[in-house]
Amino acid sequence: MNQAREIPWQSILQNWRRKPRSIVYSRYYPYLPGRIAHYLNIESMKLRKERIEWLLSLMINHDMQEIDEQFYELLPQENQFDASLDDTTNHPYDVDWSIYDSLQPTVKGGGIT
Repeated sequence: MNQAREIPWQSILQNWRRKPRSIVYSRYYPYLPGRIAHYLNIESMKLRKERIEWLLSLMINHDMQEIDEQFYELLPQENQFDASLDDTTNHPYDVDWSIYDSLQPTVKGGGIT
C-alpha cells in the first residue's frame, strides 16, 4: 500500500484499442497526463481508435510522460488547406473556383450583363 509503481500503459492502450468506449470509465484514465487525456476524450470512436494507435506507435520509443511533454512536436501533422497554394488543386472540397467565378454576372458600361 502507498507504494508507487509504474503503470503498464502499453497493455492498457491495447485493451482500450479493443474497447475504445471504456477509456473514460477506466480506472487508469485519471492517471493519464492532461494533454493525452484530453486528446483521447472525444466522441468519434473511429478517431479515438486512430489516436490510440498513434499512442501505441509512440510507446515503442517514448514513455507516457515524454509523450505528454513533447505532445505538440510528436502530434501527427494533418493535411490542412494552405491558402497560399493554387486553389484549384489543393482545396479540401476539390472546388474549381474558376467555374464558380464564371457564373458571376459581369459589369460592362454601367450595367450588368
